[in-house]
Amino acid sequence: MNTTERNIVTIIQVRRGSSRLPDKVFRPLSGKSLFVRQVERVRASRLCGRVVVATTLNAADDLVWEACEQEGWECFRGHDQDLLDRHYQAALKYGADTVIKIPGDCPLIDPAIIDKVIAFYLENAGRYDYVSNLHPATYPDGNDVEIMSFQAIEDAWKNATRLFEREHTTPYIWERPDQFRIGNVVMEGGVDYSMTHRLTIDYEEDYQFIKAVWEQLYPVNPLFTVRDILALMERRPDIYGINRSLAGVNWYRNHLDELKTVAAGQTKFTAGEWSSVSLRVREHIIRMSGKGGCFIGASLSCVELMVYLYADFLRLGGGAAGSRGDLGDPQRDLGDPRRDFLFLSKGHDVPALYGTFVEMGLLEADRLGNHLLAADHIYWHPNRAIPGVEFHSGSLGHLPAVAAGVAMDCRLKGGDNRVVVITGDGELNEGSVWETILVANAYKLDNLIIVVDRNQFQANIRTEDLVPLEPLADKFAAFGCRVQRIDGHDFAQLQEAFMGIPEGGGKVNVIIADTVRGKGLPSIEARADRWFCSFSDTEVQQLLEELHGNKQAYIESETLVVR
Repeated sequence: MNTTERNIVTIIQVRRGSSRLPDKVFRPLSGKSLFVRQVERVRASRLCGRVVVATTLNAADDLVWEACEQEGWECFRGHDQDLLDRHYQAALKYGADTVIKIPGDCPLIDPAIIDKVIAFYLENAGRYDYVSNLHPATYPDGNDVEIMSFQAIEDAWKNATRLFEREHTTPYIWERPDQFRIGNVVMEGGVDYSMTHRLTIDYEEDYQFIKAVWEQLYPVNPLFTVRDILALMERRPDIYGINRSLAGVNWYRNHLDELKTVAAGQTKFTAGEWSSVSLRVREHIIRMSGKGGCFIGASLSCVELMVYLYADFLRLGGGAAGSRGDLGDPQRDLGDPRRDFLFLSKGHDVPALYGTFVEMGLLEADRLGNHLLAADHIYWHPNRAIPGVEFHSGSLGHLPAVAAGVAMDCRLKGGDNRVVVITGDGELNEGSVWETILVANAYKLDNLIIVVDRNQFQANIRTEDLVPLEPLADKFAAFGCRVQRIDGHDFAQLQEAFMGIPEGGGKVNVIIADTVRGKGLPSIEARADRWFCSFSDTEVQQLLEELHGNKQAYIESETLVVR
């Protein structure tokens, strides 16, 4: 491997501005700023070549320039928001033929990982235009290394037009594997820590975690490795837990509808964003209630549940392949042996499922406009022709048995897959549900999670006026289940319940989620007659306004009565 003939320039992007954690790069670590500590670690790489800190022309970043001067480091100043331009101009100034990009929010980056990625690129000289350890990522988040030819970054600089391509520097390249030769370096041993371990900084919890790691490891070995960090997190779960809830959160989540080589399972929303996502899901449901209608009441009751499961709990798969593939392919990611499963037994709530799919980047938004059209598969019940739908459903009480069968299959194959089935409370009148629970507990299927959307209604009659279910928790417990009961609209309670499910235990896990039918729309909340609705265009618009806190909608459409 010959590096003497190359002009390798490693560019570390640093700026003080941060909406989520202002001035994070100047947070202290053992007497120096966080970004200075990171540059020290990057410079410990044997193959990184010339290291340049690239900051902005903003007056606030004069301090970055001064800190670099004090340390005797190169510092380039360029565009604030157009990081592609900043990187390109820095590479141009220093005559780089090989450009390495490292973000300035990785203070725990391992110099050995930097060298591993660079070495792979150099050892395969001429075979790749771009190499990283990010597509797909397997290392703990915060060890980001991207290396590319100057020609590749120049091509991107000339042709990238979308805002996120300019802001994040390299998407124009790695989103075009047909145009650029893309290589990737994975963590040894076939492990994947990218969605479970977070070593980067963007939130206060991240800084507290980094500070705790630094205090433990730096005095022993200033160039501690990622293996040292992982070992510490194993020994000290209290440290691991400081920012564990943020593991997997990255910028991809804001562009899932645009990115074509990123799987939904490669990103997560923060807890603070879940409410906004839920609001948008409710908007989708309301729009689907026009022109033929949908089961709006029960769909609105399970929105938070759907959003939480897909945003935080479920392992969706596809990360290893690094591609979402064709959104029209119903088999996309279904072969990933590591993924979790979700079965929607109360299939008439499919608008909530499809709305969540859209917000998670699993379904194209414009397809919801095909609701009830013969040209598509979007209608009143789930259809496996829609990517992500595990099973056709609608015949109530059947899917707990299907889910138990899948849980058994996963167990026999030695997998740790979790199988979630969402039931309505009304369908608990079906004997097949309770037969399934007896069998599942007999086989100790503790990887099966039954979630009851307890909105108190079966069609247009209250459950307690038809076949009373209470005391429901006692009934599940009597059948041998581990039972929790929560507010199904409270994300904190949802997270606590699901994250509190133990590994093992030999019992089926049941979560009873108390919800409100029609949640978010006071004009139809908890109303027996507003379970299936077909609203006029005017009513749909009024309901959207009501959802956003404006005046209550005036509804004249007829109701559907089955008893």
